[in-house]
Amino acid sequence: MTDALVLSAVAKSYGATLAADGLDLRVGTGEVVAVIGPSGCGKSTLLRLIAGLERPDAGSITVAGQVVADASTFTHPERRRVGLVFQDHALFPHLTVARNVGFGLRGRARGERRARVAELLERVHLTQRAGRHPHQLSGGEQQRVALARALAPDPALVLFDEPFSSLDEHLRGRVRGEIMGTVRASGATAIVVTHDQDEALSIADRVVVMRAGRIEQVGSPQEVFEAPANRFVATFMGDADFLPVTVRDGVASCELGELPTPAGAPASQDVVLRPHEVTVSPGGPAEVVGVEYHGAFTLATVQLASGARVRSWLPPHTAHRVGERVSAGLAPGARPVLLDAATGD
Repeated sequence: MTDALVLSAVAKSYGATLAADGLDLRVGTGEVVAVIGPSGCGKSTLLRLIAGLERPDAGSITVAGQVVADASTFTHPERRRVGLVFQDHALFPHLTVARNVGFGLRGRARGERRARVAELLERVHLTQRAGRHPHQLSGGEQQRVALARALAPDPALVLFDEPFSSLDEHLRGRVRGEIMGTVRASGATAIVVTHDQDEALSIADRVVVMRAGRIEQVGSPQEVFEAPANRFVATFMGDADFLPVTVRDGVASCELGELPTPAGAPASQDVVLRPHEVTVSPGGPAEVVGVEYHGAFTLATVQLASGARVRSWLPPHTAHRVGERVSAGLAPGARPVLLDAATGD
């Protein structure tokens, strides 16, 4: 099956700023890919290059088997079979819901257009809102209209630019589930730009982590969280602390205890510790130096005898107090990842 998207050595600069630095990426048909990274990392530029809103300085972009940008080719956005869903929805305020959805179907027979609009409104559960205008809808309903409009021309690829960040926190999870459920049910291929790590991990088949115009790692949500390529990915994709590792007689250990040692592990290593991999018990050489209540759990920060700090998720009823002496260890069954200390971040 043809890939929905192929980027090959794509580069884009704005003056002295290299926003896309030799990007290579393949997205399979029907795949949902999340692109995440800090502000200014190039993720929005990547989206604009794919959509045709920017022209690459080098490299090539292929959508559904058709080259849409290279040294001699540039296909304009309206001819790329790419749908766009923006953060602010970008709906036409003077058009009804039905006419917004049908906007991209201009040129088709009236009956065909009407049938397609009805099909999409049913899919996003907005049939009863067809005659309303955007200002008469909730934020979640507006987002669903934007999705229906993007899907209407049957694009090869749908691009989402921070689609849920404008929604209230209590609404975001529900709308996200509805929207991504519709995307998957339609069989659409989607690329979602987000700054929310939990969102990227929960919605995507694969996650692309970017920094300074480069792709640091591409992998399943489990891979980028449990086996980060470097310190940057480890810290960006969740809470992470690091301790030096020593290896003696084939046994690796850190200040919290012995570790599983993979074959061929580098001699100089650091262990990446997530809060769920660290336990805390009363009495010992460490000290609790911070406690944060998060409702379902408490995040405790512990300073070890060496001065290094690690964090641990604890049930609220077992929370420790700041200043309390404790022991920290590895959670049973934990297999924290080891990184080559020489690679830095």
